[in-house]
Amino acid sequence: MAEKAVKNVALVGQAGVGKTMLAEAMLHLTGKTSRLGGHAGTKPTLDYDSQEGARGFSISLTMAPVTWNDTRINVLDAPCYPDFVGDAYTAMSAAETALFVVDAIDGPQTTTTRLW
Repeated sequence: MAEKAVKNVALVGQAGVGKTMLAEAMLHLTGKTSRLGGHAGTKPTLDYDSQEGARGFSISLTMAPVTWNDTRINVLDAPCYPDFVGDAYTAMSAAETALFVVDAIDGPQTTTTRLW
């Protein structure tokens, strides 16, 4: 099956709201991974740097290529902790779509509103 289009989507938002878990779910549900990384204590596929494992959060921009309905979607998982938020700006400049992941209880917080 040939891909008809390529889309670039940046996942951005407050640190710790589940951007990497959303990207991991996309990889798993499209058959790119055999397990849901980051679930039940497993290491996320996208957090490959040893510092990310030690810190427990993403520190660098990662791409997760998935295919859905003949469209290749390059999911850009951006770290959004203040020290690493520069990668979020880079991802948004490279992508035609930014998907803001927001905590359902706390709503948009400082980093989310600055990125917006």
